[in-house]
Amino acid sequence: MTGGFDVPLVDEVGDSGARWAGTAHILGPHWARQPLLSLGLIGVQLLWSVEMSYASPYLISLGLSKSGMAMVFIAGPISGLVVQPLIGLLADTSKSRFGRRRPYILGGTAFCTFFILLLGYTRQFASIVTTIGSSANDRLTIWLAVFSIFCIDFGINAVMSMDRALIVDTLPSEKQPSGSAWAARMMGIGSVVGFFIGGLDMPSLFPFFGSTEIEVISALSAIALVVTHAITCYCTRERVLISLPERQQRKGFLREVKSTWTTFRSLPYAILRICIIQFFAWLGWFPVLFYTSLFVGDFYRRSASASSTLTAEYVEAEANRLGSRAMTISAILTLLTNIAAPILVSKRKTGPEALLNTGPKPWYKRKMHMATIWALSHMFFAACMFATFFVGNVLGATIVMSLTGICWGITLWAPFALLGEEIVASTSELPGVEETIVLADHRTPLESREEVFAVADDSDSDEDRTAKPEMRPRWSGDGDDPRAALMGNVDARQSWVDIGPSGHEAEGRGQDPTPRSGLSAKAGTILGIHNTFIVAPQFLVTGLASIIFAIFEPDKSAIHGGKRTASYNTTVTDAGSDLALIGRDDSDPQEAAVSGPNTTAIIFRLGGVAAVVASVICWRLAGYLRRRG
Repeated sequence: MTGGFDVPLVDEVGDSGARWAGTAHILGPHWARQPLLSLGLIGVQLLWSVEMSYASPYLISLGLSKSGMAMVFIAGPISGLVVQPLIGLLADTSKSRFGRRRPYILGGTAFCTFFILLLGYTRQFASIVTTIGSSANDRLTIWLAVFSIFCIDFGINAVMSMDRALIVDTLPSEKQPSGSAWAARMMGIGSVVGFFIGGLDMPSLFPFFGSTEIEVISALSAIALVVTHAITCYCTRERVLISLPERQQRKGFLREVKSTWTTFRSLPYAILRICIIQFFAWLGWFPVLFYTSLFVGDFYRRSASASSTLTAEYVEAEANRLGSRAMTISAILTLLTNIAAPILVSKRKTGPEALLNTGPKPWYKRKMHMATIWALSHMFFAACMFATFFVGNVLGATIVMSLTGICWGITLWAPFALLGEEIVASTSELPGVEETIVLADHRTPLESREEVFAVADDSDSDEDRTAKPEMRPRWSGDGDDPRAALMGNVDARQSWVDIGPSGHEAEGRGQDPTPRSGLSAKAGTILGIHNTFIVAPQFLVTGLASIIFAIFEPDKSAIHGGKRTASYNTTVTDAGSDLALIGRDDSDPQEAAVSGPNTTAIIFRLGGVAAVVASVICWRLAGYLRRRG
């Protein structure tokens, strides 16, 4: 069985004058369409796991200094700030017969595949022109590894932004939450798989890929990236852009940058608030992503410092293992949250459906708005960060950091779903509630006024589907009362008037300064701008962490002390022999005076303050979206 979701957008002319051909849909059975659409994000997450988990120790093992490594990993936020908005803008204006997103996805995938293999086999590539063991070989190996990481960061940002844009382009507004939920699930699966394979002896399992961990993991992640994106691109059919209005034609690089800036300045109220919320939320998330393993492991190191029977190598290996365990539990909770949370979300009603009042529902059937769930997740995350005041041992640190996985699951899903809803709903052919005047019909029973909005279902063939939903009058002309039929027809009962958007003054009741039409054509650019608000906090967090570490722990690097990805050091020990150290309370004032304050906890608490700000803004956004309907 094949078919797909036909986006309710115009076939020929729409999106502020753009001309299109075809409709967006997904091949395959109904239950598999959204998983197939988001499958590529498994490969993206595995690739991130390889870079974030193995690149740092690999560069150090090659002889790169920690300060040099810090400069290398600045490539990530820089690429996020630059690449995603520009790639999104270029894709938005692409007229390829294969669609706007898939060519960039396939090109980016090939680009990333080459450089992840180059990262894994840098020594072998360097040996082509230099002699193994020579200083020239060592220098060339380091430069190739650094260059590979830069290229991977730039490439994977482009691929990930196009994966997200493809979901927005392909699914209709009412399916954006479930589509984003599936994207988050795929990333959760990628994280869990990354943790699982990180605890295995990969060279012994796959000796034909190489003799080191990074060689084998690089090869497997490259295969996963290619296979998952090949399946997604094959099963997805995009609309093809035929032409753009003159004002949106490409006119050089500077014009492209100016166009991005213009799009940012004209973002609708809800989308701009989502971006601002993400900025404050990620001020709290980057410390957790970087320093979770370090935070948990530090409690074990402090406890073990009193024991004279443990070697330094064993203590370091066990600290890393305990940090990895906390991140593994967190990843599992993230995946479970991605599965369960969408069930709690109320469905957004649009068009004639929003005009029908079905009355109050029983309390056990009531659901929450997605933005409300997102706001609650910020509050819970802030509570976890402030709970570090009361954490004094490994067990407490593990529980607190594991619970953040619930919030992480919401973060990977809710903002992207809200953003997709806003983008796709803005180009709906049917006006919303604000633009309609409903003529009540007291002569026609309520039952006869329902289900007049017919949408193609899975039983319809592709030829029968149309881009615009069909409005079918109830009167068949076979003797029915024409007056009742007239008022039973939605077209007759609704008068579309141009009164402009409303609901923005007084935090949700004023005038939206920007028309809401045409956002679908700019989906890539908007997602790139959104990503800029996510990436920018990393510069602030890295600088702030550097200052705090320099003051309290001058010998510790502020870059990538621990990550929510697979752990590089996966030494397995008998956890039972260390229960006394794991449960030991390290909050003794005398020992704290010797060891100094837990600087990682200080950074976490500052992130909790930012999360509180995000929760307040998000709560107000939820109120606005509920009032708007």
